[in-house]
Amino acid sequence: MSLSEKQKALLKELNNITLDVDGILTSQTVEEASQFFLKDLRPGRGLIGNKSEEEKFGARKTPNAGLSTEPSSSHSAHSDGDEDDDAVSDIDNIEQGDRTYKPNRPPSPTESDEEEIEEEEEVEESDKFDDKYVVINGIRFGLWDYLGFGYMDYIKTLYNVEPIKQPADMTVVLHDYQRKIIAQSLLSLNSPFRGFLNGSAMGLGKTIEAIVTMYLFKNEPGMSFVVCPAALCPQWVKAINSSWKEGHGITAFHLHDSSLTAHDVQGMGCDVLVMSYNFVETNKRKSSKFAGDIALYANGSKATRPKRPTMSVQSEIWHDLKLQPKLLVLDEAQMVNKPALAWARALMALKAKRVLVMSGTLPHNQWTNVFGYLKFLKGHPFHTQSEFLRVFGTPGERITSARKLACLARFMQGFTIAHPSSILNLPQMNSFRISFNLLPREAVAVAEFVFEYKKCVIGTPDIIIDGGDRGQGLGLFTYAIQAQVKAGHPMMGEYLSERWVRLARLDGINFRVFSGEDVDDQKPEERKDWLERVKKRPDIVNESGRLSKLMELFRHLTITYPERKLVMFSSFLKFLDIVEEGILRRFKIQSLRYDGTTPSDERPKIEEAFVESNNNVPLLMTAGSGSIGLNITSASIVIICEPWWNRNLEKQAIARVYRQGQEKNVLLFKLFGLNSAIDAEVVTVAEAKVAINEDLMRVLVTKHDEQPKFDDILTHPPVPHVEFPETAVI
Repeated sequence: MSLSEKQKALLKELNNITLDVDGILTSQTVEEASQFFLKDLRPGRGLIGNKSEEEKFGARKTPNAGLSTEPSSSHSAHSDGDEDDDAVSDIDNIEQGDRTYKPNRPPSPTESDEEEIEEEEEVEESDKFDDKYVVINGIRFGLWDYLGFGYMDYIKTLYNVEPIKQPADMTVVLHDYQRKIIAQSLLSLNSPFRGFLNGSAMGLGKTIEAIVTMYLFKNEPGMSFVVCPAALCPQWVKAINSSWKEGHGITAFHLHDSSLTAHDVQGMGCDVLVMSYNFVETNKRKSSKFAGDIALYANGSKATRPKRPTMSVQSEIWHDLKLQPKLLVLDEAQMVNKPALAWARALMALKAKRVLVMSGTLPHNQWTNVFGYLKFLKGHPFHTQSEFLRVFGTPGERITSARKLACLARFMQGFTIAHPSSILNLPQMNSFRISFNLLPREAVAVAEFVFEYKKCVIGTPDIIIDGGDRGQGLGLFTYAIQAQVKAGHPMMGEYLSERWVRLARLDGINFRVFSGEDVDDQKPEERKDWLERVKKRPDIVNESGRLSKLMELFRHLTITYPERKLVMFSSFLKFLDIVEEGILRRFKIQSLRYDGTTPSDERPKIEEAFVESNNNVPLLMTAGSGSIGLNITSASIVIICEPWWNRNLEKQAIARVYRQGQEKNVLLFKLFGLNSAIDAEVVTVAEAKVAINEDLMRVLVTKHDEQPKFDDILTHPPVPHVEFPETAVI
């Protein structure tokens, strides 16, 4: 057996140590240290064995061979999870390849026993968790020790906690499932995790659940913070202030004035501060900028002395008085599930004592988005994304397997509850695919860009469609966007081509458009120019196969269902501009709009106008603005104008209509271009994500009266615990 060059050098250094005058080290001490170093090494654990030794090691390797409990400085809880480039490990050095993800679903009744056995034999080494570990305070613990019987007992405690009693003097009556999940959130918020993930389906009343949770912390010093999209802030304040009879409950204040100081806010005496994600980030940015400016000034810069900024929530007074938010509620938290985002960093800087995460689509786009939520929680070993991926995926990539995903789901069961929409007796929803053909010239233009898009995809192990990965470059996203807009209407492609050079230079604009957001970088004069072009286009409807079919569908629905209201969703603001013009020309109907160009103070008025309008007046909404916080149950027909990359974003949009309070069966129509290569590609990518996300959420989605579902997370479970007579409790 031979040592690696690195280890030989280390031993040489040990043997060449010079003793100091006090004799702290002796030759015997050095010799003992050397022997101790050699004793625990074996082939595959740092030593390079000869061929027979390596074969012998491989044959006798046991499932738990790698579960060392020795402290490891390179894997401490505070490390960044990066491995030494020279390290060799039989635990982490696993080849993943480009295996297709296999959903972890029960076999169909038609599958034979032989097929099941064959599938079991195909389990790869990378799927086995027997030798996986987590690192806590520098000590390695086997994954089974971390997620095994003790953790399962805690999960059972969470699931069997007694529901809270209905708080007195409330203006609303809580459902049984709401009283139960509030009790579960209290248990988790006061646990070592100091956090809770409420992943219940949209429309089940997560808002009132959070309000009651904040009320139950009322007697603890300090304030609770609610952070949400700006459009939802007034709704939160109204809901909090109206949930109890006057003189009872808790009070809320919408903080949006940046001139207010922390002293001003403290003196208000309210229980809850409601603010937008952007407001929190702006406060944080002012603090960071001042720190840099004052440092330059102190170092002798000729710049004028900077003025200390006024900060409402990022001031040191909150920390000095130990009055950090006692509870931080994050609504629509999928918007901050990427730790690198400025919004997410600003929220972490608040140093809240507890965090309640709320999202009807927790994975939202990628299963790795779960790590973003873990950054807000405490009491777990996954402090870095590299450590998270080492255990649940592949370091440096976003590949996972059914067994690894089952382990992540087991971990999340300790702080996550997700109620399904079936917990309510909602009317039926029927879905229909409306097929059509693009015009020949449209289909050719789309196919060209899809061809270039697929060339970019080939050889790329990890394609991140929604949100983007800047390391991939602009090419992939450029081609996909071009294909999508050309499949919408020729005008969109023409206009984007004119502006693409400037768009590519703008920070992040391509990612926002690609993910379906309605944020647009257009200046007012550019927006005005675009709308004038739309109005002057002579035959705007017949230029597009998609728009022509949409006009046919609209006519059919308004004639067939005259008593129903209709909502149209699109990922693209400009496509809705064209749709609005098409409906006006064809049917003499002025549509209502709800998108990123709609001022926040005008949005409630538009909702009210839609309720009071004639049934044939459609509401046109973009995916970004119309998928959060709205309640438009007055409509019962939904049209999705094109396939979306993110199926969870689509679910959120539909849930604006199909939710608690809906009294009619809902009709859902999705347009799909049969000869549109980009439509087919989007559906394929979206379905692949759905398979992974559904596997992750399968055991997490439960009704309030159900027991936890436990998947077998190990290929070879350890020997059951045995108590010997002399050690058994008497």
